[in-house]
Amino acid sequence: DCFIFVYSFSPQAFNLPNDYTKFVAEYTKMKQSEPDKPHFWICKPADMSRGRGIFIFRDLSELTYDCQAVVQRYMTNPLLISGYKFDLRIYVCVPSFHPLTVYIYQEGIVRFSTEKFDLSTIDNVFSHLTNTSINKFSPSYSTDKERVGPGCKWTLSQLRTYFHQSNLDDRMLWQRISNIVTLTLLCQVPTVPKAPYCCELFGFDILIDENMKPWLLEVNFSPALSVDCQADLIVKKPMLHDFVEIMNFKESDSERGGEEFRASRISAAYSASSPRYSKTIRHRGSFHSKQVTSPRTSVLPTVNGKGVKQGSSRTSPTLPPLSPRRGSTTSLGSNMSASSTSSHSPSLSGDDAAMEEEEDGSHGNSNHGEG
Repeated sequence: DCFIFVYSFSPQAFNLPNDYTKFVAEYTKMKQSEPDKPHFWICKPADMSRGRGIFIFRDLSELTYDCQAVVQRYMTNPLLISGYKFDLRIYVCVPSFHPLTVYIYQEGIVRFSTEKFDLSTIDNVFSHLTNTSINKFSPSYSTDKERVGPGCKWTLSQLRTYFHQSNLDDRMLWQRISNIVTLTLLCQVPTVPKAPYCCELFGFDILIDENMKPWLLEVNFSPALSVDCQADLIVKKPMLHDFVEIMNFKESDSERGGEEFRASRISAAYSASSPRYSKTIRHRGSFHSKQVTSPRTSVLPTVNGKGVKQGSSRTSPTLPPLSPRRGSTTSLGSNMSASSTSSHSPSLSGDDAAMEEEEDGSHGNSNHGEG
């Protein structure tokens, strides 16, 4: 029960066709317990992206699919801005899984629907989905929408300004989002082999409900980095700059790549006496503090009370650093906040979300949330 409570930040979901019987049982149970209350579900094909093939339904007879899909409870009480639904794209860099090291980028994208939220028109994708690849075809995309403005994107800085102007206390919100990122990635660690070059950039999609509670909808592998508006340029360009800095590349790394380099690495891997290969593994096998203490990076006090080293910050919204745990260190960069956590973690089966914005990769076999 405690485990379920800790991970109660993602709507209930089912992988079809494997979980079809479980879904029908849950659907029937909800229908019988609350016969007069409408229940909404969202279905997403697992082999598509950019919002294609997604639909919302109420009755089981409306569910049709011809490929692997994910069915999830549809959030009917999202926080709205002037009637428009939105979600957050949070960028997360994991340069090491053993030990687990997590950087949360402090700026991000706020994605809006382009028509006002209305549960009586569940077939209207411009009202219920926030994918830019869909909403850019909306008749209202370029219009100056109330409070939102033209287009369908804000930065997190703009959202923080809106919260403060509306007297909404968002301090706990960002800490909860950090916790969601940590707990989700802890579930991934046991499935990642202890290889020296494991690195990933994730896009976490978060929906905020009317009670200011964040919900994890999707986790995107290789999130879209294309630029089609000013918000993209403000967020993605410096984020990629920080991402490259975190990788701690050296001049010698320019010699990497190509068929000749790969052949030499494969040969070295099968040579037990190869000092070059062994040295590389020792150097790249863990992500230590020297790789993150760049001139623009701050190192917060560790749990054993060591000193503080601080740099500058370029963005106004700051997600709080991940909470230090026993045996862990926490650091906060100019735009990335980092946490190194023990890889001995609980596993969470089957509910890692993965769907894509604009040109993100295909859905895969993971669970997804709303557009």
